[in-house]
Amino acid sequence: MIALLVNQSLFMREYRQSVAFAEAALRTAGRHITPALASDLYAMQAKAYAHLGDAGSALGCIRRAETAAERIRRGHEPDETGYVQPGLVNVQVAEALLSLGELGAAREHAAAAVDNPAHDRGRVHRLAMLSTIELRQGNTEEAVASAVQMAEQARGMESQRLRDRLRAVREHLARCGSPGTTEAAELIDGALRVPL
Repeated sequence: MIALLVNQSLFMREYRQSVAFAEAALRTAGRHITPALASDLYAMQAKAYAHLGDAGSALGCIRRAETAAERIRRGHEPDETGYVQPGLVNVQVAEALLSLGELGAAREHAAAAVDNPAHDRGRVHRLAMLSTIELRQGNTEEAVASAVQMAEQARGMESQRLRDRLRAVREHLARCGSPGTTEAAELIDGALRVPL
């Protein structure tokens, strides 16, 4: 439940509140927190700190998230933390690193996230993050390939957050204006035409 509050406050751009919620959950659970929940909370906290411009705290949370993720043992986590699948922490860390301007490290994490199996929506989010980072790095061809996969995977999905993510990638592609990016933007337009 607390992870949902942290996630929602991140979505609402209430970054200080995200940090506070995550910290309260981590402190309250103490040693009894599961590795999956700890990794998720630290990764979301890292994203919040990165958006606040606090690189030191963000990087500290990233290290704690990665350490906790290494301790996750499938089958030993409660059902409530089943959403913390391999790659989830990577994509969250990628987002934090992107906010900090650490594009190389962000791309490594985003690529690792895409390489892990995920449910369909999660895969679309991961591909969107990878495409965004690749565009920021100037790797247009790779960004287009990721965006095309994302658009094909997203067809028929109903989620406002997903649509927002697709629109953001589309805007980045459209700004490039090359033939490949224009085609990828058109594919995203097609995916967006499916009504919610």
